[in-house]
Amino acid sequence: MECIENHSPIKIEHLNVDGGVTINEFFLQFQADILQKAIGIIKFYCVFYWIVKPKIREATCFGAAAAAGLQTGVFEDVNQLKELLNCHDKVDPNLKNKEEMEKLYARWKEAVQRSFDWLH
Repeated sequence: MECIENHSPIKIEHLNVDGGVTINEFFLQFQADILQKAIGIIKFYCVFYWIVKPKIREATCFGAAAAAGLQTGVFEDVNQLKELLNCHDKVDPNLKNKEEMEKLYARWKEAVQRSFDWLH
């Protein structure tokens, strides 16, 4: 996110997440605190003919089905798919932890830099 914001005019207001990690409240709060961004938890309403299955946490299969549905005409356009997407929960950064999170984020960035030479 930092790279995108530093090298483009795009400013990221929040991050949406899906998948198995959405059940880990500690991780979501930690991520919000480190990034100092709100984390939106995605839920899908998947409607195929008569089957309605709410709150699909694993969105990968939904993405594959959506792509296939667009290609085969099940869905008319991307806007029809957007109607199925709904952010149903949000984790805001805890501003009390901001100073500590800045320290942890700096250490994480140092660790990433050190890891660049591991494969050589």
